[in-house]
Amino acid sequence: MRCHTLILFLLVCALQVQAQQVLSEAQHIIDTLSSSAMFGRGYVNNGDRKAATYIYNYLTLESTLSSQNVILQKVPISINTFPSAMELRVDDKNMVPGKDFIVEAFSKGIKGTYDVKYVNFKKLWKKDSLHIQIKCKKYELLCFRHNKWPKSLEKKKVEWLMQQNLFGAAGVLELNEKKLTMDASQEVLSFAWIQLLVDSTYKAPKKVKLNIEQEYISNYESQNVFAVIKGMEVPDSFLVFTAHYDHLGMLGKNTYFPGANDNASGVSLLLNLSKEISKNPLKYSVAFIFFTGEEAGLVGSHYFVEHPLIPLNHIKFLVNVDLAGTGDDGIKVVNGAIDTLHFQKLKALNEKYGLMKTVQPRGKAANSDHYFFTQAGVPSFFIYTLGGINAYHDIYDRAATLPLTDYEDYYKLLLLFMKSF
Repeated sequence: MRCHTLILFLLVCALQVQAQQVLSEAQHIIDTLSSSAMFGRGYVNNGDRKAATYIYNYLTLESTLSSQNVILQKVPISINTFPSAMELRVDDKNMVPGKDFIVEAFSKGIKGTYDVKYVNFKKLWKKDSLHIQIKCKKYELLCFRHNKWPKSLEKKKVEWLMQQNLFGAAGVLELNEKKLTMDASQEVLSFAWIQLLVDSTYKAPKKVKLNIEQEYISNYESQNVFAVIKGMEVPDSFLVFTAHYDHLGMLGKNTYFPGANDNASGVSLLLNLSKEISKNPLKYSVAFIFFTGEEAGLVGSHYFVEHPLIPLNHIKFLVNVDLAGTGDDGIKVVNGAIDTLHFQKLKALNEKYGLMKTVQPRGKAANSDHYFFTQAGVPSFFIYTLGGINAYHDIYDRAATLPLTDYEDYYKLLLLFMKSF
């Protein structure tokens, strides 16, 4: 026991020397992956493939893994995209995509000039929703404020409006007073839904001009990136690190979503760890999996679980990393409240070596790429950092403003945790 403690202590000392190199390398990786050259790591201009190629080259060149140990696993995905025209003119003022407005990911393309019909659903709402009688014309957009919905319908407003056939409107204009948050969608609906960022005093516009081009890509061939470093003593058992590399791609020709925190930061952690472990292999084999399609519904990780490149029952533990770029308030561990044995080990290591501010447990959640592994019986954690910037699924999630507050300590903790097996 004393010998094991001494080894861990010496490891921490050695990691202190590496710290600046790790942070510098992280900044370089995040800068590259969140640059405009990656087109938001989506499916316009092969952004996902460019990111996957970068990761593959890093593993083989920087981490010096044999090309036989790095695999591009083909993953089919159907996805809705916005590759070209993205124009919105409101009362004779041109709006900027990403900054002034976004288009909901499931939207159909739309072009034309439309009158706006403003409705306050909260005032109109009654116990029986059929009492709401609204008639829109073919060239009208149904307009409402983001915060003027009955709470009972907030999460189902899209379904409800579809059931009402949008009351005959050509599309939806939602006035958002808080924040524009983009997503990805594997489906396309029969109308366009635009969110316009406004302040609380803004009145609904009278006329809107739109030119939004949309392309639905069926069975696009994306890819997971898989790599393995053979264990020194038990090569047939695996410790696994995962992170998704995809993001939200483009909103027209000129607006892209950088995704520095989500999840270039997580990819950088895995690449840094792969570089270290390739030089100093662990007792067990260590696999690194970089997933596509997380933003569109955990597509890549679901595919991997159904088509595993290593036996799932040979995985001793899996750590999925997402949103790794802050850490001001510590980390949150999904499944930590369920798998208390491994959580307490992680927490004890953190306290012993004075690393992250807090290590907080959370229950089961289907919110990242660990989920289907958990469902398949693989012991798994999903860890994300807390505090810091609020940029999320928007154009402001940039490398230049990502603080990487406690990145080095996070790196050390993950390495210590995997070395403890």
